[in-house]
Amino acid sequence: MADSSFKEIKFVQVNLHQAKAATTSLVQRAEDQNISVACVQEMYYVRSKPVGIPAKYKLYTSLRDKLKTGIILFQQDLTVMKICASTNTIGVIIKYRNHNLLVISVCCPSREDINSILSELESCLQHPHDKVVIMGDFNSKSPVWGSDVEDERGCDLLEFA
Repeated sequence: MADSSFKEIKFVQVNLHQAKAATTSLVQRAEDQNISVACVQEMYYVRSKPVGIPAKYKLYTSLRDKLKTGIILFQQDLTVMKICASTNTIGVIIKYRNHNLLVISVCCPSREDINSILSELESCLQHPHDKVVIMGDFNSKSPVWGSDVEDERGCDLLEFA
């Protein structure tokens, strides 16, 4: 993989709540603010296919039919390779400043066992990398990330981290 010549990579994480307007807004914001990579959850889709992301951008998605998580590459010159995809996670390696940057997007639906999703995440983390960025909607609560309370999912996520 060739190294990226960009001085910085700008990330954003957003749950799109399966909304067309949110998807359109994200694309516009990415273009206006020079966002490089978006990790998204609950993508807008039609017949199990994500829609609303222009074809000029690279899109990588998880394997589930609904409530997909994805990684959108708005910076077209980034060198990227998909390395893992499961029901609730998607991971890519971005070659950046002589490092292999592992970027993972995760969606943890509130009705699903977070520990099985954390196992998917752990599998993705087994791929060789120099640095890692994990973004997602974990549907968990903890004062560590600003909640007033901590729930069991928050405890499990903190233990994982």
